[in-house]
Amino acid sequence: MAVSIALRTLLNQSIDYAGMFPPCNLGLEAALKNHAQYVRSVDSWMLGGFVLSIEQFDAAKQLLSEFDPLHTLRVAALGPKTATADAFLDALDDIDAAIRSFARYDVDLISINHLEMLLPPDVELAVLKEAKAILGDLPVFWEAPSDRAQQTIALVAGHNSDEEVATFGYKLRTGGVTADAFPTSAQIADALVTPATHQLPIKFTAGLHHPIRQFRDEVKT
Repeated sequence: MAVSIALRTLLNQSIDYAGMFPPCNLGLEAALKNHAQYVRSVDSWMLGGFVLSIEQFDAAKQLLSEFDPLHTLRVAALGPKTATADAFLDALDDIDAAIRSFARYDVDLISINHLEMLLPPDVELAVLKEAKAILGDLPVFWEAPSDRAQQTIALVAGHNSDEEVATFGYKLRTGGVTADAFPTSAQIADALVTPATHQLPIKFTAGLHHPIRQFRDEVKT
């Protein structure tokens, strides 16, 4: 079936593949094999990055045989969770080094689309400026829970307004394997409207493959 230009524009590279995370929970090798098939499919125009935690970069280097220069591995890098601003900045130095090393490992096969990472609650504007200095022009989606959405969006938007190139966005987790991981419909709507007001990039994870709210017995919600 032919795909309209409008639909292609809306969904181009919009769906990252997270095969190693619930509900699939595949191993790295199996997930990479799936992704290698998907980048060759007729629907590959919708496909974004392969969600890969930074701690698995080294293991992934040994599993690149399924990719080639015409069908590359574009990575959505997943950073570690940190509890404080100080730990957050310490981790970013290691993240930057790991990303640069991984991208250089095979420049014909690997590229880093963006970084995703949880933003600790004590991070302020000055810390985001330090993060920008470390990460340069790499796009980043900073995750925060729904009850901190407006605060985080305002913080990130304030940072972007001072930059020539706005590379920071907001990430909202919309589900998980327990009931408390699901925000309300109102919280999701708010997280859609507020970034639009600030012209802030936004990413959703976990749950939006079921866009109509429904009861799921496995998570009791």
